Amino acid sequence: MSSIKKFPVPKIKDKQEILGEHLYVKISHIVNTGQVSENSELICKVTGILLERKNDELLRMLSDDSFLKKRVDEVVSHPDIKPIPVDLYSSKDVSDHTSSTEEELLFDSVQSIDSEHCSKITGMILELGKENVKVLLQDQEKLQLAVDKARLAIDSSEREFIGEMLYQKIETVYPKHVEKITGMLMEMEPDKLKELLQDEHLLQQCIDKAYVALNKVS
Repeated sequence: MSSIKKFPVPKIKDKQEILGEHLYVKISHIVNTGQVSENSELICKVTGILLERKNDELLRMLSDDSFLKKRVDEVVSHPDIKPIPVDLYSSKDVSDHTSSTEEELLFDSVQSIDSEHCSKITGMILELGKENVKVLLQDQEKLQLAVDKARLAIDSSEREFIGEMLYQKIETVYPKHVEKITGMLMEMEPDKLKELLQDEHLLQQCIDKAYVALNKVS
C-alpha cells in the first residue's frame, strides 16, 4: 500500500490549536489517563481552562512539566471540576487493554525514532485512521516517513508561535525595527529562544544587543 506515503500529516491551523494539542497531550500524561476515554471530557476541560492563561505562562507550562502539573492540580482540585476517579484502571477489563494495544505499540515505535515529540507525533499519526496505523506499524520505512513529516509540522508550528511571542515583546520596545530584530533573534536555536521568553531580563539584553547591531549596520 504505497499510497500511505501520500497521506499528509494533519496540519495545525492556528496558534490556539497548536497550544491546545500540545497541552492536551501533556495533561493526559500528568493525570495518568492517556488511554482512558472516560476522562477525555475532563482533560478537555482542564486544557480549555489553562489555554485562557497569558502567553508567557502558557509557554512555561509547555516547557516546564513540574510547573504544568501544579497548574493542572489547581484546576482539578477546584470544586467545579469533576474529580479524577481513583479506581478507573482497576475497573477496566481485558477488552479495554486490548483496544489500546495498537496505540501503545505505535507510541513505543515512535518513541524509538523521536523521544522528544513522541506523544505529539503519536497523536498526529493516529488521526490517519486505524487501517493506516496498521500499515505503518508493519513498515518501518513508512513509519519513519510519517514521523519525519509530523516532526516538520511540529517544529514549524512551535517556531511560528515563538516568533509571534518575540514580535509582541519587541514591538513594545522598538516598534520601528520589530521585524528586523525579530528576524535576528529567530536565528537562535528554539530551545534558547524558549529560555529567553521565560527570562525577561535576559530577553531584554538580547533585544538591546540586536538593536545596537542593527544600528551599526545601518
